[in-house]
Amino acid sequence: MELRQVRYVEAVARHLNFTRAAEELFVAQPALSLQIQRLEAELGVPLFERTTRQVQLTDAGRTFLDSAQRLLAEVDDLDVRLRDITDASVGRVRLAAQQSVTACGALPALLAEFKSARPGVDVVLCEEPASNTASLLRQGRLDLALAQLDDADATPDSERLDAESLYQEDVVLAVATDHPLLTSARSWPDLAQEPFIAFNESASLRRMLERACSDAGFTPRIGYESTALSSIRAIASAGLGVALLPHPALVVPGPPVRVLQIGPALRRSISLVRSADRYHSFAARALTSLLRTRLAELVPPT
Repeated sequence: MELRQVRYVEAVARHLNFTRAAEELFVAQPALSLQIQRLEAELGVPLFERTTRQVQLTDAGRTFLDSAQRLLAEVDDLDVRLRDITDASVGRVRLAAQQSVTACGALPALLAEFKSARPGVDVVLCEEPASNTASLLRQGRLDLALAQLDDADATPDSERLDAESLYQEDVVLAVATDHPLLTSARSWPDLAQEPFIAFNESASLRRMLERACSDAGFTPRIGYESTALSSIRAIASAGLGVALLPHPALVVPGPPVRVLQIGPALRRSISLVRSADRYHSFAARALTSLLRTRLAELVPPT
């Protein structure tokens, strides 16, 4: 068994697609398939059920994957430890962040500060749904995440994650500057017939919207759906519905909207989340320290 074969199996298991796994690993799809077939022959069991329509893990494949993920995590941690020993001034940190943190400019400003202090460290920034963040941290595909606290808490095996609340922000209802609701709406039930502009179902703000509407006795009517905060704001600005957005993201320039002042008000906690089980590189620890001490200072007040 070769380590690259283990990585191939893990990638195919995540994507359940040989072509996408090959693209991620920068190998030819036939070569990837051949290596997995050789591994299956060596093990004497099939790891995947293959049809013309789908790929699924077998029982043996699920057992193999569980051990493979632990093995790859150990190998990756060892690589980071050795790089820290040889040269702690270089490295890479993989960070996931809420869109509101990047949109308001707080995180980009800190990353510029971090790069100036540590030019040899590269930061890979991605915007992942909070529902994916915990598993990506445990798999070692992320080092740090800035995520909504209740999403980290509600995730299975959350005891394997460290979540440290950094700051809180208001979450508000945004509408066009001339929207009729500005003079007529007084409470959440007044929005029962209105179209909402929402993030997709995997987003924490979508779940917050659904909970608030449920508490008010109705199910939100989703008129538009997007994964981009900027698009949701633009659609709201055009008068096409009501959007639930973090207040700091409305402070920066963009399509004009107004906040619909109805109660109860909503707030959420943004936390710094990381795996409790994995080794954290010198670079990751340095970025953690900077985020912990400076991020709340740069977020626009609500």
